[in-house]
Amino acid sequence: MLQAIYDLSFAGSIITIGGARIKDFIDDANPVDIQDTETANIEWSCNGRMIRTIKPSAVIISVTVIPNSPSDNALRTIWKRNFINGGSISTADANKSLTASITTGNPKGGSFQFSGGTCLSGAAAVTANGQGKMGGNTYTFAFENVV
Repeated sequence: MLQAIYDLSFAGSIITIGGARIKDFIDDANPVDIQDTETANIEWSCNGRMIRTIKPSAVIISVTVIPNSPSDNALRTIWKRNFINGGSISTADANKSLTASITTGNPKGGSFQFSGGTCLSGAAAVTANGQGKMGGNTYTFAFENVV
């Protein structure tokens, strides 16, 4: 019986967040992480029957890039628009205006589109890892729509 061989390479993939093309991925951590998204809960009725209820959830995407790279600078700009300094009010993507797209370089990998996003967290400064080099800067985004 023949088994299919799948190309799992992420090389050549294109990620765009908020109009910025992200390509300077770190090599010592997961460069892109999309958390599993729960879409339902289960409850039990008084007679022991399982009841499924729909659960609203956001798609959480984390991107780790090389510090001070063009991708880091673009993501830091998005993060800074959402960072509230003492007494200031963030007006950037409070209206969830960010979009993202992921197009894998793998011919069978596909393309994924997200909208209604906002920046949840980002790197305030450069960090160091255990090997004595700069660690990657991670930025996390939440999107409410899978297009």
